[in-house]
Amino acid sequence: MAKFEVTNALEVNPMRLYTIIADTSRWGDWFQLHGGFAEDPPEHIGVNSMLAQNIRMLGMTQRLDLTITAFKPPMELTLSGRSPAGITCEFTFAIERRPGGCQLTISGDFAGPVLTGQLSQVIENDAQTQLVKSMAKLREIAAA
Repeated sequence: MAKFEVTNALEVNPMRLYTIIADTSRWGDWFQLHGGFAEDPPEHIGVNSMLAQNIRMLGMTQRLDLTITAFKPPMELTLSGRSPAGITCEFTFAIERRPGGCQLTISGDFAGPVLTGQLSQVIENDAQTQLVKSMAKLREIAAA
Protein backbone atom coordinates (compact mmCIF):
# COMPACT_ATOMS: atom_id res chain seq x y z
CA MET A 1 0.00 0.00 0.00
CA ALA A 2 1.17 3.52 -0.79
CA LYS A 3 -0.11 6.25 1.56
CA PHE A 4 0.38 9.99 1.19
CA GLU A 5 -0.68 13.21 2.89
CA VAL A 6 0.08 16.91 2.49
CA THR A 7 -1.23 19.66 4.79
CA ASN A 8 -0.93 23.43 4.33
CA ALA A 9 -2.42 26.56 5.84
CA LEU A 10 -3.98 28.80 3.20
CA GLU A 11 -5.11 32.38 3.58
CA VAL A 12 -8.35 31.83 1.72
CA ASN A 13 -12.00 31.45 2.60
CA PRO A 14 -12.81 27.73 3.03
CA MET A 15 -15.85 27.93 0.73
CA ARG A 16 -13.78 29.56 -2.04
CA LEU A 17 -11.18 26.80 -1.75
CA TYR A 18 -13.82 24.05 -1.71
CA THR A 19 -15.49 25.56 -4.77
CA ILE A 20 -12.20 25.30 -6.69
CA ILE A 21 -11.55 21.72 -5.53
CA ALA A 22 -15.10 20.53 -6.30
CA ASP A 23 -15.08 22.07 -9.81
CA THR A 24 -13.89 19.16 -11.96
CA SER A 25 -13.46 21.47 -14.97
CA ARG A 26 -10.56 23.13 -13.08
CA TRP A 27 -8.70 20.00 -11.97
CA GLY A 28 -6.26 20.39 -14.87
CA ASP A 29 -5.31 23.82 -13.49
CA TRP A 30 -4.08 22.58 -10.12
CA PHE A 31 -4.36 18.81 -9.49
CA GLN A 32 -0.96 17.57 -10.68
CA LEU A 33 -2.01 13.89 -10.71
CA HIS A 34 -4.92 14.71 -13.05
CA GLY A 35 -4.30 13.65 -16.64
CA GLY A 36 -7.78 14.47 -17.93
CA PHE A 37 -11.03 12.55 -17.89
CA ALA A 38 -11.60 9.33 -19.82
CA GLU A 39 -15.29 10.30 -19.97
CA ASP A 40 -16.97 13.66 -19.41
CA PRO A 41 -17.58 14.17 -15.69
CA PRO A 42 -21.05 15.12 -14.46
CA GLU A 43 -21.76 18.85 -14.55
CA HIS A 44 -22.55 18.87 -10.81
CA ILE A 45 -21.02 16.39 -8.40
CA GLY A 46 -22.30 14.93 -5.14
CA VAL A 47 -22.26 11.67 -3.20
CA ASN A 48 -22.30 8.69 -5.59
CA SER A 49 -21.25 10.79 -8.62
CA MET A 50 -18.96 8.73 -10.81
CA LEU A 51 -15.84 9.99 -12.57
CA ALA A 52 -13.52 8.25 -15.03
CA GLN A 53 -10.24 10.04 -14.43
CA ASN A 54 -6.85 9.49 -16.02
CA ILE A 55 -4.13 9.84 -13.43
CA ARG A 56 -0.48 10.56 -14.21
CA MET A 57 2.19 8.97 -12.06
CA LEU A 58 5.75 7.94 -12.76
CA GLY A 59 5.44 9.19 -16.34
CA MET A 60 2.49 6.89 -17.09
CA THR A 61 -1.25 7.43 -17.32
CA GLN A 62 -3.73 5.05 -15.70
CA ARG A 63 -7.53 5.22 -15.72
CA LEU A 64 -9.30 5.35 -12.38
CA ASP A 65 -13.04 4.77 -12.07
CA LEU A 66 -13.96 6.90 -9.06
CA THR A 67 -17.06 7.42 -6.96
CA ILE A 68 -17.55 10.37 -4.65
CA THR A 69 -18.08 8.84 -1.23
CA ALA A 70 -18.13 12.05 0.84
CA PHE A 71 -19.33 15.46 -0.33
CA LYS A 72 -19.63 17.90 2.57
CA PRO A 73 -19.22 21.50 1.34
CA PRO A 74 -17.10 23.31 2.36
CA MET A 75 -15.20 20.79 4.48
CA GLU A 76 -14.66 17.44 2.74
CA LEU A 77 -14.57 15.73 -0.63
CA THR A 78 -13.59 12.05 -0.82
CA LEU A 79 -13.25 9.91 -3.93
CA SER A 80 -12.75 6.15 -3.93
CA GLY A 81 -12.21 3.82 -6.83
CA ARG A 82 -10.14 1.38 -8.77
CA SER A 83 -8.14 1.01 -11.95
CA PRO A 84 -8.71 -1.67 -14.61
CA ALA A 85 -5.45 -3.22 -13.31
CA GLY A 86 -7.06 -3.81 -9.90
CA ILE A 87 -5.38 -0.98 -7.99
CA THR A 88 -7.75 0.60 -5.46
CA CYS A 89 -7.43 4.18 -4.32
CA GLU A 90 -8.88 6.89 -2.16
CA PHE A 91 -8.33 10.66 -2.16
CA THR A 92 -9.65 13.00 0.53
CA PHE A 93 -9.60 16.79 0.44
CA ALA A 94 -10.32 18.02 3.97
CA ILE A 95 -10.62 21.70 4.87
CA GLU A 96 -10.54 23.08 8.42
CA ARG A 97 -11.40 26.67 9.25
CA ARG A 98 -8.50 28.64 10.77
CA PRO A 99 -8.14 32.30 11.73
CA GLY A 100 -7.38 34.16 8.50
CA GLY A 101 -8.28 31.26 6.25
CA CYS A 102 -8.14 27.49 6.44
CA GLN A 103 -5.98 24.41 6.52
CA LEU A 104 -6.17 21.95 3.63
CA THR A 105 -5.14 18.32 3.92
CA ILE A 106 -4.96 16.16 0.82
CA SER A 107 -4.52 12.51 1.73
CA GLY A 108 -4.99 9.15 0.15
CA ASP A 109 -3.69 5.77 -0.72
CA PHE A 110 -3.22 3.26 -3.48
CA ALA A 111 -3.42 -0.47 -2.77
CA GLY A 112 -3.16 -3.63 -4.80
CA PRO A 113 -1.23 -6.85 -5.17
CA VAL A 114 1.60 -5.23 -7.16
CA LEU A 115 2.06 -2.33 -4.71
CA THR A 116 4.56 -3.80 -2.31
CA GLY A 117 8.07 -2.97 -1.17
CA GLN A 118 10.07 -0.59 -3.29
CA LEU A 119 7.32 0.09 -5.86
CA SER A 120 4.98 1.18 -3.07
CA GLN A 121 7.64 3.60 -1.78
CA VAL A 122 8.30 5.02 -5.25
CA ILE A 123 4.56 5.64 -5.79
CA GLU A 124 4.25 7.20 -2.33
CA ASN A 125 7.12 9.59 -3.08
CA ASP A 126 5.74 10.53 -6.50
CA ALA A 127 2.25 11.18 -5.12
CA GLN A 128 3.67 13.25 -2.27
CA THR A 129 5.75 15.37 -4.66
CA GLN A 130 2.81 15.96 -6.98
CA LEU A 131 0.50 16.87 -4.10
CA VAL A 132 2.98 19.46 -2.81
CA LYS A 133 2.90 21.01 -6.31
CA SER A 134 -0.91 20.77 -6.31
CA MET A 135 -1.04 22.73 -3.03
CA ALA A 136 1.14 25.47 -4.51
CA LYS A 137 -1.14 25.71 -7.57
CA LEU A 138 -4.26 25.84 -5.36
CA ARG A 139 -2.69 28.64 -3.32
CA GLU A 140 -2.05 30.61 -6.55
CA ILE A 141 -5.54 30.07 -7.95
CA ALA A 142 -7.33 30.83 -4.67
CA ALA A 143 -5.33 34.05 -4.19
CA ALA A 144 -6.21 35.35 -7.68
